[in-house]
Amino acid sequence: EREEENEEPPPPTVEELEEMTGSERLQTSVAKRNFDILLNTIALGSVVALVIGKALLVDFDISRGWTLGEILRRVPVDNWAAYEAGIQESPLQIAAAITGATYFLGDLLAQLYDNKRLERDPLDLDRMRIVRSGLIGFFLLGPFAHTYYDFNAEYLNQLPLLLKIIIDQTLYTGTYNTVYFLAVGIFGGRDSMEVVEEYKREWFNMLKLGWKLWPAVGVITYTIIPSRNRLLWVDVIEIIYSVLLSLFTNGGGHGG
Repeated sequence: EREEENEEPPPPTVEELEEMTGSERLQTSVAKRNFDILLNTIALGSVVALVIGKALLVDFDISRGWTLGEILRRVPVDNWAAYEAGIQESPLQIAAAITGATYFLGDLLAQLYDNKRLERDPLDLDRMRIVRSGLIGFFLLGPFAHTYYDFNAEYLNQLPLLLKIIIDQTLYTGTYNTVYFLAVGIFGGRDSMEVVEEYKREWFNMLKLGWKLWPAVGVITYTIIPSRNRLLWVDVIEIIYSVLLSLFTNGGGHGG
């Protein structure tokens, strides 16, 4: 009986070891996910604070002695004046910055939408994807759009409205979509030939996606909006389009 009492328990089976390893892997995965969510919270909060602070401090150098009410009343007017001065002095840089911010925000909204749809934590975000999207907007799409609208105002301004919209929705949007799709895929680490082959299958679906939004926007763009403010107007609307593009390119809207 004593020998039976002193017997050591049998070693764990292979299945038990695998289960323990899986449990440890799950704990590590959960800890990493929680840490990522914390980083996302800090990063997003910092960006929001920076943007709000920049807007509120537009009159920092001249607002000594102003009341809070005076400062707040001047914020929208003087930010607009700063924008108007910026597009006169550095139009390309302003266009790049606005489009970069548009695609940063668009990809963020697309991920928030996906997280809600899939019942995930709202801040379970791919930070690098958001940053990549913003950089693509800043370095590629913004300068391209700025160049196109300058060319449009200089050489196409006398064309009939319908013809300008047709050019917008074929040559311009087709090229724009191509740049975006290829850049997202290649800078995201995918094989370049795989990205090209996928784009060959999806380019027309992607083009049709724009036709749901841009023709109506184009009518307003070319009849009401001054040429110097067209890119800003388009970028405001493009927040919606960038969400659609992000969902499409990252797997949320293929074949639609």
